[in-house]
Amino acid sequence: MAARKSSHSPAAGRKRAAKEPSVAKKSDAAGHPPREAVPARENMAQSATSQTEAEFQWEHFADLYNFAPVGFLTLNHHGQVQDLNLAASGLLRRSRHRVIGAPFALFLDRGHLDLFLDHLRRCDRGESPVVTDTAVLHPDGSVVPIRLVSAQIPFRPRGEYKLYQAALIDISEQTKLARTLRDSEEHFRMALRCAHAGYWSIEIATRRTVWSPEFYAVLGVDPERVSPSETAFLDLLALEDRLKAECALESVLSGETDHFEGEYRLRTSSHGERWVGVFGSLTHTSGGAPLRIAGIGIDLTRQKQTEEELRKSRKTLEQRVKQRTADLLAAKAVLEREVVDRKRLERQILEISERERRRMGQDLHDGLGQQITGIIFHAHLLHKHLAAKGLVESDMASQIVALLDEAKVQARHIARGLQPVDAAPNGLMAGLDHFASTTSELYRIDCRFLCPEPVMITEHNTATHLFRIAQEAVSNAFRHGGAQQIEIHLRETDNGLELQILDRGSGMPKTRRREGLGLGFMKYRAETIGGTLDIRRRPGGGTMVRCRVRNVDGISEAE
Repeated sequence: MAARKSSHSPAAGRKRAAKEPSVAKKSDAAGHPPREAVPARENMAQSATSQTEAEFQWEHFADLYNFAPVGFLTLNHHGQVQDLNLAASGLLRRSRHRVIGAPFALFLDRGHLDLFLDHLRRCDRGESPVVTDTAVLHPDGSVVPIRLVSAQIPFRPRGEYKLYQAALIDISEQTKLARTLRDSEEHFRMALRCAHAGYWSIEIATRRTVWSPEFYAVLGVDPERVSPSETAFLDLLALEDRLKAECALESVLSGETDHFEGEYRLRTSSHGERWVGVFGSLTHTSGGAPLRIAGIGIDLTRQKQTEEELRKSRKTLEQRVKQRTADLLAAKAVLEREVVDRKRLERQILEISERERRRMGQDLHDGLGQQITGIIFHAHLLHKHLAAKGLVESDMASQIVALLDEAKVQARHIARGLQPVDAAPNGLMAGLDHFASTTSELYRIDCRFLCPEPVMITEHNTATHLFRIAQEAVSNAFRHGGAQQIEIHLRETDNGLELQILDRGSGMPKTRRREGLGLGFMKYRAETIGGTLDIRRRPGGGTMVRCRVRNVDGISEAE
């Protein structure tokens, strides 16, 4: 590519050297050369050799200039481009003939014109070198950041204006990296501010200490009044924490450990106690030598205040829980006493009820039964007396005797129902057997009592409660389940006895809204004698009622 040559370019200098005339002395009239002719020819030969060498050097310099990897251009004092190399032309994205002679400001981004004018003024004042970061505008509209480094050319022909040699350096990648680094640093500082934290570092060799503005804020001190140092940091700590922090810091700086962390109280705040958490780690050079310790400091004041509030709240809550627990234990003790008293009263009520039943049954048997027996005897005598006289009233007397016999049987049944279990050890077996027979006759169903081995119970209350459970279960099976076959099983187990009532009725409903009064009484009677009651549907249909009593008092072996 051809380019315009300025008077100060390498090519122009080479032309001027070629045009300079050589000076030689003329011969005399006889045609003989002067005395100095031979030395002059030698001088001319040496001059030609020097010129050739100079031209070669200029060509070499021109090639270096044009094909240098860095862009170079020559500016006059008006900022016009006098010459530029290929790298500068490529950086501007314009041909050399379009750039040479044009103001360099035409190729700059408009926002950087003031920077370029200031750059020229500094060059004109003789500053060297003058460095300015600006940006060029490409023909496609893209903006590329560059660095312009200029210096005044010290030699120039007399009468010519000042010229400046400038280097153009593409700093796109450098600018991008700087922007990335700046954004990363800004994000880092933003994260530190959000976390109420700051950065700090200590050089191992020089003990040079650096605190970030955020770390100053964490410490609560003014950067204008406190210079960063180990001593300054330790002076800010409370006396009771200073020695601990000094020992921890010295252990890292001396190489004993590579981690530093601690939570310390500050004495700089006049608004109550402040806390700072300091955490750091030791970094090393590529050779493994300790380089610096760097870390962060976090404002822990709010955290410590929250922990203190939580501790107080926990303590208050524990006290309330203790008080509430004591109240609940006291209430529980009262309820337990009430439950014991209630069960005792209920047991007494049942015992009184059973005792009154037995008394009424005994009264019916001994009182009313004897009176009915006496009346039957007298009525029978009256019947014989009237029949001996042949009176018609003898038939009426016979009817009275029959009615009295029925009344005696009913009184005996009533007395038996009020006192179903005799006080004898085999009273439960006898009572259940009689109950099964009576139920079969009364309701015309198949009700059986099955007891393979004799079960003797000397405790009359236990026997009575077991009988009432069986009585209620049989009644429920017949009245609610429509059972036509009922079995009452009684047997001894290894640790007590078991009463079981099985029926083949419709069974219990799968869902029950509430427990009936009869089931409640059955469970209560089982609990009263220390037993358990289990009621469930049978797989083949019907209901199973099982009452198990462990360690029954009064069970005796049959003789």
